[in-house]
Amino acid sequence: MRASEAERAFRRALALDPESTKARVGLAQAFMIHTVVDSATAVLETALEKDPGSAEAAYTLACVYRATGDLGREVDLLGRAVSADPAYSLAQDRLGDIHLAAGRDAEAVAAFKAALLGRTQVQHVHGKLANAYHAMGDTDAAKNRLDLDRDVAL
Repeated sequence: MRASEAERAFRRALALDPESTKARVGLAQAFMIHTVVDSATAVLETALEKDPGSAEAAYTLACVYRATGDLGREVDLLGRAVSADPAYSLAQDRLGDIHLAAGRDAEAVAAFKAALLGRTQVQHVHGKLANAYHAMGDTDAAKNRLDLDRDVAL
C-alpha cells in the first residue's frame, strides 16, 4: 500500500473512530514516509493526550524526534513508552543503544535485557548486549552472550 493510500485509510479509520490511537499512529507513520514531520508530531501528540498510556504512540513520537535529531525528547518519550509497557522491546532496544553510546554501560545492559524479555523478537540485541558487557569489562559475560546468540541463530 502506498503512503498516500495508507494516509486516506487511516483518516477514514479516524472518522469512524475518532478515539483510535492505532489509527493516529498509522496516520503519523504515513506522514513520516512523506517526511511531513509537523503533521506526524501533531497527530501523535493528540494520540498521547487522548491515550497517555499508549506505549506505541510514545515510541512512534520518539522515532519522529529521532528523525529530527532531538535526542532529549526522544529519550523522554522512550522512557514514557517503557514506563507504560516495560515489555516494549523496540523502545528498550533503542534506549540500550543510547545508553551504550553515552557510556552508560550498566543501563545499556539493563535495557538490552529488557528488550530480550519483551514481546517482540529482537535477535540482534544479543550482540548489542555482548558489546555492553564488553564495554563494562565483563569479557566472560560478553563471550557467553555471543555464544548464546550463535546458538539461538542455529
